[in-house]
Amino acid sequence: MTKIYSYIIRVDDGAAPNPYGDICTLTICKPKIRKAADEGDWIIGTGSKNIRLRDGSKHDFSKSLVYAMKVTDKKTLPEYDKYCLKYLKIKIPNWKSKQFDKKMGDCIYDYAKSNNPIQRDGIHGKSNKRKDISGKYSLLSKYFYYFGSEPKLIPKKLYALIHTTQGHKIFTDAKNTHKKSIKQFEEWISKFDGSGVFPEPQLKYRFENNADKDCRISCSNERLKNDTKDKAICAK
Repeated sequence: MTKIYSYIIRVDDGAAPNPYGDICTLTICKPKIRKAADEGDWIIGTGSKNIRLRDGSKHDFSKSLVYAMKVTDKKTLPEYDKYCLKYLKIKIPNWKSKQFDKKMGDCIYDYAKSNNPIQRDGIHGKSNKRKDISGKYSLLSKYFYYFGSEPKLIPKKLYALIHTTQGHKIFTDAKNTHKKSIKQFEEWISKFDGSGVFPEPQLKYRFENNADKDCRISCSNERLKNDTKDKAICAK
């Protein structure tokens, strides 16, 4: 049974989702989605109404797709930590790196010594730890579309897939109307070039300066607030 999990991505900084290393991952934030989603499901993030980009311009991306990933693997957080150490080191954060994709790594939790992981220096602070690890899993995708600062306008026939409030909306192909929407979504998204990173994240410019600790704190607090209010809504 295929499902779509849809939510508003309010903080698009390249960490959640993390589209680097030829694999898109969702490992921090959205703990309820990470626990529930299975291989074959879609995770889609639509934009916010008021986003300021690098050039200072403001945009309404509320009817646009920022990213979509079809889950091709699901690992526990300890499994993901071992996997990254061996095969996907770009996901291990190096906050002092001048290479942006290394800075924004989402393999924040080090399980080498115990099941109570040590938090690596990365995009999230200590206040995010409980919510992050409550998700238990990392979702991985080799079949993804990341549009970042150049999101794609969603066709009107797919507007039902857009979630407009806190939390996330779930569509399942067990319902005929949802099955049709999922098929239409897959037909639409397949028209784009996938499995790669193209535009930059919407908020990349705010994190390119290592000294910008205030931005890291404010963005991690914003994500924590969103995760705290997260609830699943089954689409009608």
